[in-house]
Amino acid sequence: MSMNRADADILSTNNIKPIISYEDVENILNEDYGLENLTIKNLIGYDDKNFLVKVEKNVDNDYITKICKDGYDCALVFLSNKEICCPKPVKTKRGEYLTLRKFISGQHIVRILEFIPGSLLVDVECTPNLCYESGAFIAKLNEALKDFKHKGYEDRNTLWMMINVPKLSEFLFAVKDTKKQRLVTEVIEAFSSRVISKSDEFEKGLIHGDFNEQNILVKQEKGRWYVKGALDFGDSHIACFLYDVAITMTYIILHAKDLDRGGYVLAGYNSIRPLSSQEIQLLKVCICARMCQSLVLGAFTFSRDPSNTYVLRTAEAGWTLLEKLWSIPDEVIINRWLEICNSFVYE
Repeated sequence: MSMNRADADILSTNNIKPIISYEDVENILNEDYGLENLTIKNLIGYDDKNFLVKVEKNVDNDYITKICKDGYDCALVFLSNKEICCPKPVKTKRGEYLTLRKFISGQHIVRILEFIPGSLLVDVECTPNLCYESGAFIAKLNEALKDFKHKGYEDRNTLWMMINVPKLSEFLFAVKDTKKQRLVTEVIEAFSSRVISKSDEFEKGLIHGDFNEQNILVKQEKGRWYVKGALDFGDSHIACFLYDVAITMTYIILHAKDLDRGGYVLAGYNSIRPLSSQEIQLLKVCICARMCQSLVLGAFTFSRDPSNTYVLRTAEAGWTLLEKLWSIPDEVIINRWLEICNSFVYE
């Protein structure tokens, strides 16, 4: 099967980082936002360019400047109004939430988000309590967004949407191990037949789409870490809420290198927004499908840009955990996660 034009468009839209200099950032912030005396620091990112901007002392907030390829400002404002902790967009001098600029790599949307102080989950110990809180937070976010509607999301389509898991077969050439290729193919087929074919049966809404250890903001109080908020809504889209909890479980499992940690995430999610029995039975295949997305697209993106080692962060333990999880019968791992849900006491 060859890649068609639509697939190529999805690829070109989501796997090429904008090319932008510090001088470009400074000029944009000065011309469009009236900010001066700036200290600019490059931040890591998958396919957007992100900068931390510190401004002069008489301004009481720092900002994240994000150069990206699509918008989600209304969702962030909507969540902020519901007291869900997430970055708030800042208006330009013209009263707009974004500006369109031309760079070497093409035209890109530029926005400023208020900086939220805190730490990332990736930098702290992934305790059962933090796993539980991560699940509870994404459930609260799903509840808040279930009635959110915006035409900007109607036609959104990226390779990272789980509905596009079958398209991974187009990128398997980037995975050199034939055994791994066969494993991914098995997962794709199972996900297509068991989940995608029944997706209309599950509740849908705007999901975060990438609630991972790099996007989970935590804070420390009295010697203990708590989940504070969510970062980077660049992969948000309309999909089954089932996918959001599965994605969260995926990255917690990968970060902790422990399948049991998924049970604590599920416990937190179910405490706010219980999954149906049918949804729970599909968690394993959904998690494996997301692992495949991360591993295959990471390998492909790295093959195009070897300097972007950020995209390989899943690979180190990812293949081992994928093989392990896929080999466990569904009922065994699901029962284990439900056992954790039923026995865990949040402290």
